[in-house]
Amino acid sequence: MSFLTVFFFSLSFGANATSAHSDQDRMKTVFEWLKKTPSGALQLKKAQKFWKVRENDISRYVQWGSVSKTDALISRSIHPETGKEIRERQVKVILKKNEALVEQILDLAHELTHAMAKPQWDPYDPTLTAEKYIGLGIEGDGGEVSAVYQECRVAFELEKLWGESFDRCDRYRGLAPQRMSQRIKNDFYKSGKWKNWLQKKISSNFFKKISSQAPELISSTGDLPYPAALYEEFVEMNQAACKNTFNRIQHERTLASNSLFLKSQIFLKKRCKSLNLTKHP
Repeated sequence: MSFLTVFFFSLSFGANATSAHSDQDRMKTVFEWLKKTPSGALQLKKAQKFWKVRENDISRYVQWGSVSKTDALISRSIHPETGKEIRERQVKVILKKNEALVEQILDLAHELTHAMAKPQWDPYDPTLTAEKYIGLGIEGDGGEVSAVYQECRVAFELEKLWGESFDRCDRYRGLAPQRMSQRIKNDFYKSGKWKNWLQKKISSNFFKKISSQAPELISSTGDLPYPAALYEEFVEMNQAACKNTFNRIQHERTLASNSLFLKSQIFLKKRCKSLNLTKHP
């Protein structure tokens, strides 16, 4: 369960007709069960508005993969006449294929929360820091706290329909909404032995949020406590943004005559000091 912004992605699935049909049926079942829960039904209504599609077409933005996550593709281009920058953001949800049905239903509730959230930060913002990235990734609108809160609401509603309980949200069972959100947030900052590692990476003020208690929640994409996983994501994203900006300046000399060139220079100065972009563009 993770929200990772990337600059490109490519996923393909080779399968015969029978397995493809089986995959479609499984995806349909996941959506049907999510819709049967009150919280899930409301979430799917929001998804319709977000992607501007009919309910049956939401699944076009969800696909099977090896791990559940949300990918956001951000593309930038320059208008040939005005010279203004144009940005497009496309979002897709990926669900772990080899997983129990209940886990897939809860993963869908979790990842849709990420997918429909407004962007909390700009990858090309000169003032974006690792601390901001981690904080917004956990506590921001559509961040990890919101996503786990939503999946647990669905879990408790699904338990009533299935007549059984699930371990996944046991820690938050019976809590009032505010206490539940607070406990989830506290759990996300538990980093165990990774606290010492993070101390060397982030500012002292933000470091106070990090707990040395044993992690309760582990990122499925990084196999790390969330603060550490989000720091690694920030580093990866920052390197890609720096290289993209450096290459743009090198290959589009016309930028030197407009404000985009100045913005790019500021970005490189503030975000890319530690990268040797001259030798490794």
